[in-house]
Order: sequence, then structure tokens, then C-alpha cells
Amino acid sequence: TNLTVLQRKLRWRNEIGAAAITRDRRSAELDNSGVPGFIKDLFMPRKSSGVDYAYTSDLNLDLKKISFTAGFHYIGPGYVSLGLASLISDKREMTAGAVWRFRRGQVRLDGALQQDNLINQKSYTTDRNRVSATVAYRIRRNWNATFAAAVTGMTNDSRSDTTRIDYTCWILRTGQVFSFQRQVGIKSVTADYTYQHAADGNPLRKFTGTTSHSATATAVCGVNASLEILPSVGLISTRAGGNRILTQIYTVSGRYSALRRRLVSNATMTVSVADVNTTLRPNLRSSYDLGHNFAVTGEFESTVVKGGAKPSQFTEVAGRLILTRRF
Repeated sequence: TNLTVLQRKLRWRNEIGAAAITRDRRSAELDNSGVPGFIKDLFMPRKSSGVDYAYTSDLNLDLKKISFTAGFHYIGPGYVSLGLASLISDKREMTAGAVWRFRRGQVRLDGALQQDNLINQKSYTTDRNRVSATVAYRIRRNWNATFAAAVTGMTNDSRSDTTRIDYTCWILRTGQVFSFQRQVGIKSVTADYTYQHAADGNPLRKFTGTTSHSATATAVCGVNASLEILPSVGLISTRAGGNRILTQIYTVSGRYSALRRRLVSNATMTVSVADVNTTLRPNLRSSYDLGHNFAVTGEFESTVVKGGAKPSQFTEVAGRLILTRRF
């Protein structure tokens, strides 16, 4: 159901579904003397049968400068989705969020609490939580900045250190985008930095924490109206268990369009250097609009890895030809 009031400022959406499944139709029937006949015609309860439900409810309030969201989601441990095989059952989740918009940007807050073991059939209960905050601000007409922080956690109430989890992950990120109004030359520059620290409070895993710093800089350079070049450089420093690994990533991409943009081609070369390994990834993709909602795309990609404790080389090559029909 969808309920909309206050000139569509308040929206409330609810959805419920039930699932009844028998995993082995050869299993014995259960006592169904109290089950109506029309239900037994549709579904005969057996020892291998299971029945459960899922429910979701989302509330949104949109005002001029601020918005609020809240949600409750429940998926029973016996619920099986016939349309989404990857759906994880046995969980209850509550979410909340708020967005404040102002002239030069916005502030977003989000959070969620999740719990499993809804009918206490497991040895312990796992709790998951996340809280995040993002600030997007236009410092100048051609300078946009983003600052974000997030913390996620996962704990359980197991009494054994072997299975107990007390995991926490912190992420801090900032991104800067500089845009220039030109067709030839440097059109934009993007710089990103991310700090991440993850650790487990379990004494058996106290030395498994990881800390990483990653920085990336990318530029978009216009050669003419049809050709753009995108150089990029990235550095990732990771420390785990007393070991430190520095990964360097260098990328050059090109975008070319012709025939009134009916032909669009992209070429990318990426070189990654980490410890004693060097990886090269060339990629070429070209798409042509045939008209009448048809398009043909050809793609070639390769991966070459060199190095290792014993000098060796691994090479993989793949090619694809795709015909697309848009409806």
C-alpha cells in the first residue's frame, strides 16, 4: 500500500508477503484437521514444510529544506523469496535518516540497526549497526567539496571467544571537484582521500586489525569536441598485522565520439604496482548505434600479472561482441 498526504509531502509505503514451501513432497503429511479445505488444495502441510512472512514499512517526510525517513523491515527465518534468491532471511532492521538542504549544499545523516535470531533458534544473536554523515558544500562556483564519516559495527553475544565477534570499522572520506568551463584543455580535476580502520575486539583476533589510507587524483582533459583524455594516479597504503603494503595505480583513459555520437569508443590502460607484483589491464570498448533501437558493442580486455616470489607471468585475454535492442 502507498499512502500520500499533505500534498505528497508525507508518504507511507507498506508491503507484506508470505511464503509457504515444502522442501520434500515425499515427507509425511502433518495433522491438518483444522486447515480449511481450499488451503489444503493449494498447499498441503508436511513435515518438511515451512510458512513465514516478510514485512517492510517506509515513511518519508519532505519539507522545503529538510527531509526525514524512517523504515522498519522484517524477514522471518522461514521466508523464502521465489523472485530474489539472494534475499537474506531471519533479520529485523530499523533505519532512520535526515537531509538538510541549504543554498550551497546539504547535510545527510543515516543510521540503521539490524538483528537476527528472531525466534531464538540460533546459539547466539548477531547485531549490526551503521551510522554515517555526509556534508556536500559548494565552496566556490567551480569548487565542490564532500566530507563523509561512517562507522559500522557487528557484535554477537556468543560466550565463546572462538565464535564471538566485536567488529568495528571507521571510514573518513573527503572529495574535491574543480570544474572549468572550457572545451579544450583541463576541464575538471578530482581529488579524493579515504581513511579506513577496522578491528575486532575479540582477544583471539586483536592483531588482525587493518588501517588504510588511499588517495586518488583524476583530470579530464579535452583535446577537441570529440576526444577527451583522463589521466589518473592513486596510492593505497595498507597496514595489517604489522605488515605494510603500498599499492600504486596509474591509469590513462580516452573517450572518443564520432558520427554525431553514434560511435562512442573508450580505451583504458591501468598499471598497478604492489609489493613485487605489477599488473597491466588494457581495455578497449566501442559501441555503434545501428538505429531502430539497435546497438552493437565490441570489447577487448586483458590482464597481465608479473612478479612474485618466483618471477612468473599470468595473462588473461577476453573479448565480447554484444548486440543490444532497446524497448
